[in-house]
Amino acid sequence: MISIDIEINGENKLYEFPTSWDEINISTYKKLHQLDKPESENDLLYLFEIINVLSNIDKEILYQMDINQFQELSKQLSFIYDEVKNNQVDYVEVDGEKYYLYTDFNKYNAGEIISIDTILKRNNYDYISCMSELCCIFLRKKIDDKIEPFNTELLGRKNTFDNLKVSDVNNVFSFFLFGGDLPKNNTKDSTKAKNPKKKVSSRKS
Repeated sequence: MISIDIEINGENKLYEFPTSWDEINISTYKKLHQLDKPESENDLLYLFEIINVLSNIDKEILYQMDINQFQELSKQLSFIYDEVKNNQVDYVEVDGEKYYLYTDFNKYNAGEIISIDTILKRNNYDYISCMSELCCIFLRKKIDDKIEPFNTELLGRKNTFDNLKVSDVNNVFSFFLFGGDLPKNNTKDSTKAKNPKKKVSSRKS
């Protein structure tokens, strides 16, 4: 994180901004994805929207930022043009609960595959827009050292997973939906390179 002083009506206020994907949660990642990406990375309005999403600071406050400060901050946030890292973790922890990454893709059952395909289809096969929902299938608690069985009630955990760091779960989407590395996926056009439906279907053969 970096801290920036913004002067508002003669008073300086300190705000924090992330500087890497390790500091970005799924909820923020989805908001970034929804922005309309311009042809130029130097588009000022686009940079302003990025800063707004990353900081969650009211736009009226950001409008008062000194232009030189704005441009310098834009440079600090250039990491969004990099690929999201695939942190290799066995589990993530949310509100004191451990959720283990279920990566044994050859053992997915019909209910899991149907749920995944339904979620993707409902979101036009844009996996970023439904990351939290898919995490309900990919992330499970352990009961007696075994991954809990899937049922549709697990989909109710969607909001719980919004706060997960995107770099901690990116590897699951990489291997399940794309069979390897994810396409470069940091902005609006990121999920259009491949159709995850084909990969999902191939797991059943």
